[in-house]
Amino acid sequence: MSEEYLIKGREKIARVVGKKSKDVPALVKEEGLPAYQECSNGPWYARPDDLKIWSVWKADQFLPAKWGEIRAQYQYLVSPSNKGNEAV
Repeated sequence: MSEEYLIKGREKIARVVGKKSKDVPALVKEEGLPAYQECSNGPWYARPDDLKIWSVWKADQFLPAKWGEIRAQYQYLVSPSNKGNEAV
């Protein structure tokens, strides 16, 4: 099974970031959610990696500052892109 390169649809995008689909336009405009429409009444699109980065950035606004250091230290354990890497 291959990973999606592009997510299409406001509902799917909202599900990925844990928000309501009706809030997607406001999240794009006010909070920088990385999603777009090619025309004003067309479907919404977003890349999965961009949504993951945005979700981490958004969470970091509410988590204690120390958490960023902890995540950086242990990210290799859970990140599929870092398989095979070992702790330094």
